[in-house]
Amino acid sequence: AGTAWLAGEIAAAYVQGLQRDPSRSVAAIPGLFPLGVFEPADRSREWGERYLRMNLLQPFEPILRDGSPIGVATAPGEVDGVPITIDSGLLRDVLRSEWNFDGFTLAAPGSIRALSESEHSTATPTQAICQAINSGIDMQWNDYDTGSFVNAVSECVRDGVISMEVLNRAVGDVLRAKFRSGLFDT
Repeated sequence: AGTAWLAGEIAAAYVQGLQRDPSRSVAAIPGLFPLGVFEPADRSREWGERYLRMNLLQPFEPILRDGSPIGVATAPGEVDGVPITIDSGLLRDVLRSEWNFDGFTLAAPGSIRALSESEHSTATPTQAICQAINSGIDMQWNDYDTGSFVNAVSECVRDGVISMEVLNRAVGDVLRAKFRSGLFDT
């Protein structure tokens, strides 16, 4: 646990250093939340709450609380049988409520697509996209082309699967990151 704490403190300082000078337009997006350095073979283990908090989450807490990165990239895989991309306990409860993280969440490459294609958590790509956004994901990492993604989100909002509150949160998180990065400065 001491090593996990130290790694988090060092990484938080690194993120702060990267983003200190807004004129450099460097955006820190730590990943792979919450599994970090574990090898792909370990990404679907049953961790348990205590192990999760003491070893996997501990290095991320100072990074995401104190380092103030503009975003965080999720890890592929599962924690205790729940795909990270739709784990609202991690994405909303821990990340947003406990740690007050106000950056955006970026789904691991292929993780939204995997919900319908390999993990079979959802029946369709549209359901996968909607479930990920409802769980706390703000952006995809090219799982689907932009048009397909936007159409799926529009369909989910129209059908009441994604509320305007959830959509506004996701869009707000992304726009806040872009403003913090100086993308709208001219």
